Amino acid sequence: MLELSNIEIKGESMNLKVTDEFINICQGVNPFKLILSDGYRNAHIGTCLHNDPENRLYDFMAVKPLNATFDYQFRFEVDTTSKIIQRYDIVWVNTPNDILLSQKVMQILNKLCPEEFQVFSATIECKDGVLDTYKAINILNEFDVSDPEKRKIYYLTDNKTICGYERGGFIIRDQPMEPIHIARDAKFHPSIIISATLKEAFEKAKVKGCDYWAGD
Repeated sequence: MLELSNIEIKGESMNLKVTDEFINICQGVNPFKLILSDGYRNAHIGTCLHNDPENRLYDFMAVKPLNATFDYQFRFEVDTTSKIIQRYDIVWVNTPNDILLSQKVMQILNKLCPEEFQVFSATIECKDGVLDTYKAINILNEFDVSDPEKRKIYYLTDNKTICGYERGGFIIRDQPMEPIHIARDAKFHPSIIISATLKEAFEKAKVKGCDYWAGD
């Protein structure tokens, strides 16, 4: 179990203390799916500028360690200004890694679960300049979040390849994630799942750009 007593996470507009009491409040609470926040505009979703003929970016859904020295060329373009993008702590993008994270979010992850992800550099090309402070992460854990007796999985025509959940079929099972704090859904890797502890940390730090879904 990760020891988090008396850890203080500091950053811009943030002073979050993670104590045993803080952790105990979250223990026993079911996990959440990380989703776009209400009002997140399509123009603010990053479009990848890198031609990826070998589909190397899909390595980020494999839930395994990657070559940390390989240049995945995380270059994205958004149809807005850098000032607007910097309002977000989580910037959503159209590649399998799904998200780019601000320094604030990286500080939280590095305190709560530093061994659960790898970090890769990224750039965001805005209308008025380039941002290079956001990071891409490769998530190293998976967690079977959905209730096996209630979930309704949607398959491709081969009846083998899972491509999501039917409406009303993403029912989170009654089991906390801890000691894991961030993972991909074991049945559908594009979904990013976070623990109640990480959700609480994000909320206390006023992380912007995301919301939290508890399932159908």
